[in-house]
Amino acid sequence: MAIVRDVRLTMPLVGYLNWYLARWARRKYKRFHGNVNKPYYWLSGIAQREPTLFVHWEWGAIPGMRKLPSG
Repeated sequence: MAIVRDVRLTMPLVGYLNWYLARWARRKYKRFHGNVNKPYYWLSGIAQREPTLFVHWEWGAIPGMRKLPSG
């Protein structure tokens, strides 16, 4: 297994992983259906309680409020 020497190079992938987890939560739980930000808040709470659940959370890539493009 390759060792990641520079975590900044993996940030697009890490963002995708958090997006995918939020998408999974929206599909699994009805309370998140139709809302884009609630699953991110839910995941950030889990990440704060269990920071070793996923490797990218150990690296500090905790999910948070999704940044929407301005404009």
